Amino acid sequence: MCLPSAAGSLSIGSVTVDNVGLNKRLIRLDDNGIIVDNSGMCLEVTVGIKAAGMSGRRVLCIVNPLDENENTLADSKGEAMSVVAITIPSANYNGKLMVPMPYQWVVTDQTRALNKIKLGISLLCMGDKDSGEMKIVDLDGSTIKVDRSNMGAKLMGDMFGGSAGGGIGDLLGGLFGGGDAESTQPCPSCEGTGVCVHCDGDGYLDPKSCRKCASDPGICRRCKGEGTITIKYDIY
Repeated sequence: MCLPSAAGSLSIGSVTVDNVGLNKRLIRLDDNGIIVDNSGMCLEVTVGIKAAGMSGRRVLCIVNPLDENENTLADSKGEAMSVVAITIPSANYNGKLMVPMPYQWVVTDQTRALNKIKLGISLLCMGDKDSGEMKIVDLDGSTIKVDRSNMGAKLMGDMFGGSAGGGIGDLLGGLFGGGDAESTQPCPSCEGTGVCVHCDGDGYLDPKSCRKCASDPGICRRCKGEGTITIKYDIY
C-alpha cells in the first residue's frame, strides 16, 4: 500500500531478476545500525521505484526473502534482508535499483517445489514514517529472465573486477609478475566491519550526518566496505 504524505509519495514498480552476480556488497540492518556483508553468489533483483515531491530525501529499499506463508526468513546474523539506499535526485523520479539477494536465501528446496520466489519489498523514507510502500511479490518464469548464455562471463567479471577486490590485471600480475607477495588482513580502521568508524554507519541512512564517508555513505573509506585490506610485499 502506497502512503502519500505532505512530503510526497513513494511507490514500487516492476520487480524482476535480470542477472546473477557474485560478491556484491550486502547491507543489512539491526538494532545497532547497518551491517556490511558480502552476498556471495546472488540473484540481482531489479526494483522499479517512483518518487514524487521527494527530491533530496533518503529512501531505503528493503528486500526480504519470505517462506510460502509470507514469514521473513532469518539466518545466524538475524533477519534476512538486503538494503539499498538512494537519495532521490529529482522531484519526479522514475528509476530502478539493483538489490543483491544471496543465492542460498532464495533458491531453496521450498522455492524449487513451488517454482517461484516470494519476496517482501519495502520503500521507506528516512524521517517520514508516513511515506512509503510495502508489497509482496512472487517471482517466477515470467519475471526471472537471466541470460544463461552470458552467465559465465558475468560471474567472471564480478569475480575479477567487482567489489570483492582488485581487478584481473592485479591478479595476473601476482601470478606471473614474480616480484610481489600479498597478505590479506582485517582492516585496521574498521576492525573488519566495513562500517565507517566516524559515524558507525549512520551516514548510510543520512549522508549529511558524516563528511568523512560522504563519497560512499556509511562505508569505511580505507577498505571500501570489504572489511579487509591487501598489503603487497616486494620479494625481489
